[in-house]
Amino acid sequence: MITINQLETECRRALKKLGPDESLSVRTWKGDRGFAVSCTPAGYTLVEDGFQNKTADFTAEPALIKEIRRLAKREFPRSHKLRFTIIKKKEPSPWKN
Repeated sequence: MITINQLETECRRALKKLGPDESLSVRTWKGDRGFAVSCTPAGYTLVEDGFQNKTADFTAEPALIKEIRRLAKREFPRSHKLRFTIIKKKEPSPWKN
C-alpha cells in the first residue's frame, strides 16, 4: 500500500527494475479501478481498467509517467491509499494440459 502522493516516485523506481516477464499493477484500495504497466521489447504497455478501459504503448519512460499522472487524476479522484504490486508472470507448467 502506498499513498497517492508516492505514486509517481514509486512508479519511476519500479519501472527501472521491471523485467520483461513482470508487470506493475496499481489499484484502488477496494480493487475496483486501476492500471497495469508491462515491459515489452519496444517499450511499455499501459492497460487502464476503471472508468475508461484503454490500452496504450509507450517507447519512452517520461511519456509513460506523464500519462500515469493523468490516469491518477481520472481513476483515483478520492483515493488516498493505493495497492502497488509487481506481478511476476509465470511460465506455464509443462505438466499441465
